[in-house]
Amino acid sequence: MALSQQQRAEVERILQEFLAKTVDRIADLDVGELNINPFLMRLLSSPVALSGPREIINFLLTQRLERGAVTSFGSALKKIARVFSCAAYPQVDVVARRNGQESLVIVASGPWTFDKAQARSTVGLMKTLRAEHPGSEVVLGLCYGRAGSISNLIRHTVETNGGFRVVSGAAFWTLISGDAGCADEVFAIAESISKQPQGVTGKSLDAAVAKKAIELSQALQASSAPATFWDHLLHHNI
Repeated sequence: MALSQQQRAEVERILQEFLAKTVDRIADLDVGELNINPFLMRLLSSPVALSGPREIINFLLTQRLERGAVTSFGSALKKIARVFSCAAYPQVDVVARRNGQESLVIVASGPWTFDKAQARSTVGLMKTLRAEHPGSEVVLGLCYGRAGSISNLIRHTVETNGGFRVVSGAAFWTLISGDAGCADEVFAIAESISKQPQGVTGKSLDAAVAKKAIELSQALQASSAPATFWDHLLHHNI
């Protein structure tokens, strides 16, 4: 079955909220928050053409955007997955009921999500849920990644030692929604949202980044004369 109108609206809201917060974080960024590593900037100045303030700011903004988005989007994916839950149980992300079988799904973003401590903690939770719900299957669901890309840590800790099934990628979205085309629909919604203005600035993400790059590079440029830029960059950040 296709996403209901309510489900689609909720997925759209979550993605819009994620992008809006990302745009607003970029718009509010100050040059003092960049935590510039002058040694790295000097080392990369020739290999990746970090020749001056604008190139350095572009590099740092891209790095900050990528790191922040990758880290925080896991939470957004988990919120989207919860849209498809047919019930609410404590400590369970998604409850799926298909053909008389109830699955209690603990959701993680991708196939390399866990470190050892997180994997063990998750297995502990799954064992507790299995004891509390003996008639239900407890599953670890991964929002993206093919079965062959799941880390050995997850395979060993969750599947081999824990005895729990791991479902990833398209199979995960099918399990929680009952719709083999669910992942495609969520993907299409993401494409649609990506083209909309976001945040309090009402700008697209690329426009917000471009505007901020100009502002920050001008601030960095104004901090010293061109001839003393690299000396200033070092001594202002050590």
